[in-house]
Amino acid sequence: MKKFLVYCDYGTSEHCLKELVRFLDRKQCIYELITAEEIRSNYLDKNPSAVLCFGGGFDLGFLSCLGQEGCRSIKNFVYSGGAYLGICAGAYFACKNIEFDLNGPLEVKGERLGFFNGMAKGPINRNFAYNCEDFSAAAELRAISGQQVFAYLNGGCFFEPSDNHFSSLLVYSGAQNGHDLVECNGKMAVLETKFGLGKCVLSGVHFEMDVEGLDLGNENVIKNVLPNLAQNNFDIGDLILNLFG
Repeated sequence: MKKFLVYCDYGTSEHCLKELVRFLDRKQCIYELITAEEIRSNYLDKNPSAVLCFGGGFDLGFLSCLGQEGCRSIKNFVYSGGAYLGICAGAYFACKNIEFDLNGPLEVKGERLGFFNGMAKGPINRNFAYNCEDFSAAAELRAISGQQVFAYLNGGCFFEPSDNHFSSLLVYSGAQNGHDLVECNGKMAVLETKFGLGKCVLSGVHFEMDVEGLDLGNENVIKNVLPNLAQNNFDIGDLILNLFG
């Protein structure tokens, strides 16, 4: 089984880090936490077959903490055969370009790592606010097998490709579920791509979060999110972990 190296430094949401670690525990995965300094100090070279994970948070924090040296180390690691898993902010971070809240108060745009040759656009939740579940949603997705599944969405993106060097794993199915969401019917929610010899899986949704990881005292979560997540009989997490072998 692959070892997962989970980024835990500046830019990471404490809640998202906790839930990613809890997910890996639940799936009995081998993992360890890794800092920006360790990434800059070539720690990745000692784990050439590991999966580097960046979860939710804000990717400007990733950029400022890692610097050019850390970003270069990550790109070299994946290009040489390492693997990368990006969830929400970690998925934005892995794309060639991002647009977040374009022309809005939280606007972020620019070039990033470039593992996916395309654009990550978000947030899909129109009224998204950091560290808040009031506008979170259970997004309805469709797998390539045709199965429907719900996944937690809070600030996540959809992906627009610039070429055809990727595999779409799940797309947004267009259901609003009582939320004010950006129109994204048929847009990619989860994808797999290659960068050099390495494999990358990017997810705009928080597949790692289950019912226990949500704010059970939040009215929106109780009314709009939990009932849909409770319907799931398809595990996106298993699908993604199987891709890494």
